[in-house]
Amino acid sequence: MIDHDYLYEQVCEAGDPAAYVRGLNDHELRLLRGKAEHLAKRNGAAGGIPGMVKWLCLLAQADRKNAEK
Repeated sequence: MIDHDYLYEQVCEAGDPAAYVRGLNDHELRLLRGKAEHLAKRNGAAGGIPGMVKWLCLLAQADRKNAEK
């Protein structure tokens, strides 16, 4: 079972984080988004790396939702 810490580490090390996020399945995407949101809340900031990862997840989820229509 893959966990959110591993996913977050991988996206941070990816040469193309957006492509990495787009390659995740729906479950992994939810885990990664949750990790990024948790870190942003814990850090008390909406930006930085956690913010970027959260928005990459949101965009990937929106793209998938639009593709279903």
